Amino acid sequence: MRLSSISGATGVIFIILGLLSIIFPLYSSLGVEIFFGALFLFGGIFQLFGAFEDKHREHYIWNFVIGVFYILAGVYLLSNPIGGLLSLTVVLIILFYIQGFLTVFYGFNQRGIPQKRFWIVLNGLITIAIASILLL
Repeated sequence: MRLSSISGATGVIFIILGLLSIIFPLYSSLGVEIFFGALFLFGGIFQLFGAFEDKHREHYIWNFVIGVFYILAGVYLLSNPIGGLLSLTVVLIILFYIQGFLTVFYGFNQRGIPQKRFWIVLNGLITIAIASILLL
C-alpha cells in the first residue's frame, strides 16, 4: 500500500466512526467514559508503582496519595458507567484540583534545587488552572 492510500483509508475510517458517534451518541459517550475509567485505573496503578520505587525519597507519600485518587476515580467510572458518564467532568475537576494542590504543596516542601521546585509548583498551578477551566 502506498502512503496516500493508507491516509485515504484512515480518513474514510475516521469519517465512518464520526458518523457512527453522531448517530449513536450514548454508545460513543459510554465508550469514551469507559476508556477514561481504564486510563485512570491503570495510570493510578503505575503512579503507585512509581511511589513505591521512590520510597527512599523524602516525599514519596504524595505520589502514593495521587495514585490512590486516580485508582478511586477509575474504579468509580468503570463500576458505574451511566453515573460516571453524567459525572465524568465533576470527577475530572475534583481529581485535577486534588492533584494540583498536592503537587503545589509538594513543590513548596522541596528542598534543594530551586529550578526543580519552580517546575513542580508550575505543574501544580497549571493543573489547578485546567480544573478551573473545566469548572467554568
